[in-house]
Amino acid sequence: AFSRLLRERGEGEEFGRVLDVLAQEIWLARDRRGFPQETCERHALALAELLMQVRPAAEQVARAIEQTGNKDNRGPVEPVHAQPIHQAIAADVLARARGKRLLERAMVVEEVAQFLLEHLFFYLLSGPRLLATLRPALAAYTSGLMPSDRRSLPPAVASGVERRFAPPPFALDTAGRGPAVPSADWLAQAAAIAARYKLSDGAQRRFVSILAAQNLAPEQRLERFEEMARWLEATLLQLAKPTNQGPQVARLKAAAVAALAAGDFEGAFDVLKQVSSTLRECRRQTEARLAEEIDSLRHQMTEEAAATASLAELALARFDYDAAAELFGQAAQSVPKSDPAAELGYLVRRAEALYRKGEERDDRAALAAAAEAYSRALSMFPRGAHSESWVRANINLANALAATAAAGAAGRPRLEAAVEAYRNALGAIDRNKAPIRWALTQLSAGAALIRLGEIADRSRHWRAAAAALMPALEAFEQQGSTVYAEFARLTLRQLHDQIGGGPQLSPPAARTA
Repeated sequence: AFSRLLRERGEGEEFGRVLDVLAQEIWLARDRRGFPQETCERHALALAELLMQVRPAAEQVARAIEQTGNKDNRGPVEPVHAQPIHQAIAADVLARARGKRLLERAMVVEEVAQFLLEHLFFYLLSGPRLLATLRPALAAYTSGLMPSDRRSLPPAVASGVERRFAPPPFALDTAGRGPAVPSADWLAQAAAIAARYKLSDGAQRRFVSILAAQNLAPEQRLERFEEMARWLEATLLQLAKPTNQGPQVARLKAAAVAALAAGDFEGAFDVLKQVSSTLRECRRQTEARLAEEIDSLRHQMTEEAAATASLAELALARFDYDAAAELFGQAAQSVPKSDPAAELGYLVRRAEALYRKGEERDDRAALAAAAEAYSRALSMFPRGAHSESWVRANINLANALAATAAAGAAGRPRLEAAVEAYRNALGAIDRNKAPIRWALTQLSAGAALIRLGEIADRSRHWRAAAAALMPALEAFEQQGSTVYAEFARLTLRQLHDQIGGGPQLSPPAARTA
């Protein structure tokens, strides 16, 4: 009845689109959600009565109007809702109806009711101007439902309200047991709709039989008839669209179109189930084929990376460090992302090539590049991994940082990072199994701390350096490494003299770091 009123006011087009998409959602729900169309239609009627008793909360409606009013006018039903207001309204209505036990009385399944209400409010709110357009007509319609105000309505509105309560166009049979034959006026208008949408006789008969089972007002039956005709037209057009899904699917869709056009909805449903299962099988086959191709691609990438790394190793053997670093970088880029361990290995080798160049040729630029490469590689190691490669990477990173640290305060960040890297390595070196390596790392950490003390906070850093050198001296003496032991002993003596206020000498460890 409200839709008829809108058409009489010349405002029915936009709301008609809402009814169209709702009808289509109900039809699609049978396949997507398992809700039979008849169940959805029965629930829709029950919910219309329920909404007269449990209206949407005023504050939620106000928020919905405010939100939709701020949108650009881009059409009535675009499924891009980022606002959850339609869900909030539906949930609130259902909660209050549940509290009043209205759902049980109406024999409503809550899942179906939630589906219908959410879609209703979504499409009502998805058109930015729809609520503003409907507002005057809603006021006219609701006031028309009140007998005391009906005399003040315009004649067209008043007549529409009167027809809202008129008997249905389907007369009862002589025994009063149910619908028999539609009225002549109703049939004439339905015939005009059928001609407009080119409905077959079978489709018309099916629509009439559906309407006969519903307790609707005359104009509601006619509106529902036209809604179903629009839905059928849209569905047939959708199914008839050309696709690249193959001849089998095309034949099945053609059969579904024929069944729908003839009013054989059950037959169309069965055919569309075959379409769905066929497409599902095609999708599975495509996935299997893609999986094989991906496996093949990964194998090719792995082989390419390995071949590039072999070239890098050859360049390294020829002392062509720049070429080796470049090739190891290419190998790391070529390896598939599903093999992070291989990528990490090539990145470590790239850093080692740069480090060797810097060490052997006293190339500070190469050492700086090696420090950056080691930092990147170390960030990719698994958490808690203390492998030999990880230990060596930390030591080389610390050496490169210490070697490239600028003089004065500018070198402080690199020296602090070097000390941290030495300590990381020391935490993973077993002193009992590798005493010389452990002691040398302690000695290097002490040298970096001495340089830090020359920049700032001398007492703290040099005491920390002494704490690192004393166990290193002990380890060198135990292993008979007299040269390193004497170097550590001399450095400790000079640290003691300077911390104690003696001559300001530069410790040997700091000079040789």
